[in-house]
Amino acid sequence: MENNIGLFAGSVLFLSLLVPWTITWGTNIIGFVYSQFYIFEFPFMSYYVVSVPGGFETWWDTYEFAPRYLGAFSMVLGGVLAFIGGNRQDSERLITWGGVLSVLAIIFFTSCRSADITINYPVTQSYTVLPMGLFMPVLYWVLVLLYSGRRVPPRGVKAPLYCGYCGGTISPEFNLCPFCGHEVRKPTCPVCGREVTLGYAFCPFCGTRLNGGPAEAT
Repeated sequence: MENNIGLFAGSVLFLSLLVPWTITWGTNIIGFVYSQFYIFEFPFMSYYVVSVPGGFETWWDTYEFAPRYLGAFSMVLGGVLAFIGGNRQDSERLITWGGVLSVLAIIFFTSCRSADITINYPVTQSYTVLPMGLFMPVLYWVLVLLYSGRRVPPRGVKAPLYCGYCGGTISPEFNLCPFCGHEVRKPTCPVCGREVTLGYAFCPFCGTRLNGGPAEAT
């Protein structure tokens, strides 16, 4: 579970490619004729729904302005970095960069626009835009921050150590119990054999994952 934050957050970025990043809806008024329209802008294509007498017309269309695709590319790259950061203990910083790229993706997508409008007769148009894609980076950072706040212990705080003979609470630096005088058996790494602070999930000397916490010396 400790390494899954990158996988969870990266999955959010990849799943965002399946939902519209902006939704626009409004009304066209030409004389006495009213027409409702809806535009769902996905990362790679846009989907149009326009009301016509007797029903609706729908169609897909690609973006003619190439820079808009930078948003989709940045989101994919951010998801890849998050996955790598979640799978490699020494690359957790990539999770942060994945979040940065997700923000850049939305900036590229919402700011890079181009339009060619021709009006040959009186027309009135009103519309509303909902930037759905902006919620994806927010969800990404909520996952990262909540997880980080749960797993990072306060700096300088060490887990208590107890004597196996008298049960007294001992400082982790002690080698002998100050209450009964017995030698303190500290947790050790099962691979390199070096002492490991209680509560560590990985050995700080060789990087070995400690299943269920550090192994006790035998």
